[in-house]
Amino acid sequence: MSIYTGTTSLFQDAILVIPSVSQASLPQLTVDVLVHSLGLRRIGKLRDEGMVVPMVGEAEGEEGGIVTGGIEVFGREGSSFVFLQQRAPTLTSRKQDHVDLIVQFITSHPFSAVLILTSLDSAAATIEDHLYTPLQVIHPPKPLDESPLADRLGQIPRYVPPAPSSTYPPFLPCAGLTRRLLATMQDTPGPVPPHASLAYWCTEADNRDDAVRYAGVVTYLLGIPEKQVTLVQPPSWQGLFGGSSIAGATSAASDIYG
Repeated sequence: MSIYTGTTSLFQDAILVIPSVSQASLPQLTVDVLVHSLGLRRIGKLRDEGMVVPMVGEAEGEEGGIVTGGIEVFGREGSSFVFLQQRAPTLTSRKQDHVDLIVQFITSHPFSAVLILTSLDSAAATIEDHLYTPLQVIHPPKPLDESPLADRLGQIPRYVPPAPSSTYPPFLPCAGLTRRLLATMQDTPGPVPPHASLAYWCTEADNRDDAVRYAGVVTYLLGIPEKQVTLVQPPSWQGLFGGSSIAGATSAASDIYG
């Protein structure tokens, strides 16, 4: 049985962007911004077989329909990128199964490169990291010379773990399954696309502005001209950090989120 159901015509030589469920769910929020702002549509879904926490909700936009806690795939005709989106955490007992599924998806399709979005707990960061270089890149041992991301990633500071280490992947505080995914890709036999992880130091708070800033860096890495996209928060975020939601429910004031 195929692990993927949906369109594959957009995968040829595309850059695959994967959000890792991590600190403040910032990678997921960032992908939400990008999917909405770039006008992407859902083109498929991975068969995760109950590897993530079950959830269901109403999709926004013209397509409507249902969103799930599974791993959805987004893209659009004429673009050179594809996004995964995971809306719920991975079940603890299925962590390696989940990572193996994603790596199998990566290696089963002709992606030109893979960019993993992750977030780190700024409580473990130095003042310099948090204030001056909140975005850093985790490079694999194999050079990214053949990757379409190489030149632009080279302009972002390299990640330096809080504790000195020569191991790969390094310690990544509150980065979810990022380290496990990087390690599995490193150990996978056969060809694996050039890949790296972009990390954002943050805290658990109202992270909407962080997500927009993070999305701006991702669009730069993907080679999308700044004039061609206006990054905006999706309507589904109403009530996300307090106030009235689009469904009419009211939650606590957003002041409590910092």
